[in-house]
Amino acid sequence: MCTGASRTCSGAAAPKAKADHVPDPGLKTTSAEEKKKASSSENAVSHNVETVDFEDGVYQGGLEYGLRHGLGCYLWHNGNFYNGHWKDDNMEGAGTLYYARGGVLKGNFAAGKLSGFGRCSYPNGDCYVGIWNAGKYHGRGLFYKKEGNCWVLGVFDQGSLKQEQGNGSGKPRSLSIPEC
Repeated sequence: MCTGASRTCSGAAAPKAKADHVPDPGLKTTSAEEKKKASSSENAVSHNVETVDFEDGVYQGGLEYGLRHGLGCYLWHNGNFYNGHWKDDNMEGAGTLYYARGGVLKGNFAAGKLSGFGRCSYPNGDCYVGIWNAGKYHGRGLFYKKEGNCWVLGVFDQGSLKQEQGNGSGKPRSLSIPEC
């Protein structure tokens, strides 16, 4: 059996943001507090790209009532970078989260965590593709472990493999595992 398939992606790390992902320095930057004060006006929904400084990073994208909403990107000071949909100040909907140390989460986010179909590519080459719930493997999925060059297909429950449905050596060729 391929060991090590029971883990979550919360500790993953990802590539540093590329220069073309950094918010445009030519746009007016407004603090989050200023945005919330401005939200009391009758034009509280912004259809323009806004740049907002936060304590832990910089956001560029849509705002609604002073909250991140719609398409946007966030660059944390630690080098993590998210590009995707936001709702009520949370990562919500399709998006990609790149960690500064090399991991990538891609899929559907709910309340800031992967939920539904998604994938995690770890810095060491391991990869999980499948169903997520609140940031943990949950449902049918495939875990590929680069060290050992093996894979396991099964049903996961809150990050742990509960029912193995197949395993093998090598990288599965019959399954499409982009970016793994």
